[in-house]
Amino acid sequence: MIDLVSVIVISLLPGFEGRYAVVYGLLKGLDPLLVTTVSMACTVILSVVLTLLVSTLDKMLNHLVLSNSSISKFVKYYLEHVNHVRNRINARIHKYGIFILVLFIAIPVPGTGVWTGALVAYLLKLRARQILISLISGGILSIIITASLYFFGKEVISILMR
Repeated sequence: MIDLVSVIVISLLPGFEGRYAVVYGLLKGLDPLLVTTVSMACTVILSVVLTLLVSTLDKMLNHLVLSNSSISKFVKYYLEHVNHVRNRINARIHKYGIFILVLFIAIPVPGTGVWTGALVAYLLKLRARQILISLISGGILSIIITASLYFFGKEVISILMR
């Protein structure tokens, strides 16, 4: 039970997410179908939460600028630079943005994943639906790739050990 809770926690952590939670669960000897299902479910939940957060981030930051609070100058400066980056990125990537984002999230290496994908989606200023589709698709594809590599590697090792 504790190992399954660990899989859930790892599935939600930035940098680890579902792809490494699957490997952790499999190394702990948990049922592969259960571990994969739990990791995918956590990826979907994380994707929904991050989509809601990213979709409302500009509104929240603009509200801070208008509030004349002590950090409003900093937020205004930040938003100006974010918009500059967005203009440079959107001119080059907008046509294939979702497809590239899904591939970026799906690559199971450090620095990619759902959390980073949400940041990229924010910079691309994608709509909520596009963000959600990208995060879920890329996250689940990453879990499939990682689990496949785990089983393939395990099979290769067992063949080599004969």
